[in-house]
Amino acid sequence: MDEFLTESNSLPAVTLKNVGDRVEGTILQTRKLEDRDLDGELRTWPNGDPKHVWVFDLDVGSEQQALWVRGNMVTAIKDAARAGEVKNLVGAKLTIEHHALGEPKQKGYNPPKLYRAKIVAAQPTTDDDWI
Repeated sequence: MDEFLTESNSLPAVTLKNVGDRVEGTILQTRKLEDRDLDGELRTWPNGDPKHVWVFDLDVGSEQQALWVRGNMVTAIKDAARAGEVKNLVGAKLTIEHHALGEPKQKGYNPPKLYRAKIVAAQPTTDDDWI
């Protein structure tokens, strides 16, 4: 995947709160950031290594939005990229949908959101594309 390590440009975040919510857009850039909780504290694994989150900047037509990719969404996007034989995410068209809720892994926790994704690779330009 592409890795673009720059400061956030503060795009509005995509929200996929409810089953059936979806977003479709062209991937402008991807960034890998250290993940933080709501208090700004670094999130870590039990061994102390930092957790990471991917941020995909999308052109959704009327505006640009940031899709924060973590958890089950990572798996859905990677599976879609493999299925579509997409090697470069920048320029590709991504559709991601919150399609179901899974079973809670721990008692007292909300059920995990399950996603499905489709990625269509950017079309390469050829000499025939010139006007």
